[in-house]
Amino acid sequence: MISKITGIIEQIDIDNSRLYLKTDFGISFVVYTINLKSLRNGDSIELFTIVLYREESHTIWGFKSSLLRDLFELLISVNGVGPKMAASLIEDVGYENILKGIMYGDWTLLKTSGIGQKLTKKIIEGLRDNKKLQSFIRNNDISVDNLFYKYENRVKIEEVKKAMLSLGYK
Repeated sequence: MISKITGIIEQIDIDNSRLYLKTDFGISFVVYTINLKSLRNGDSIELFTIVLYREESHTIWGFKSSLLRDLFELLISVNGVGPKMAASLIEDVGYENILKGIMYGDWTLLKTSGIGQKLTKKIIEGLRDNKKLQSFIRNNDISVDNLFYKYENRVKIEEVKKAMLSLGYK
């Protein structure tokens, strides 16, 4: 198991979400990752990784934090969610909105291009009462109260906006 890789970026392939990384001990890795736009060749980087073994390939997925890696692993545990889709969700939606969407059953918080209502509802159903989700929250020391507070305030702000618009304010 490779859980963390530290090295120098040799090449960045943004189109395929790949990073070519050379380690201090002379081994180069191809790592699939997210948020490549902020990285540059020659940068030193530490990635928390997960190795996926499939019939056709073995791939390493790397993330800037163990929290994002663990969330990725949680998402791909849902039937129908592959690594590219999970990575896209994390990059486009963010971990807080993913957790809020799952906990509140609000599929709109998981909505992103290429992922529709049917699949987001499947993710929510697959993870909402899942022991893996509870373990993820506990292991990553995530404040559930903080997530609830932010969500409730977002809902209240949306309600106020709708009320203001209905009264003719712009």
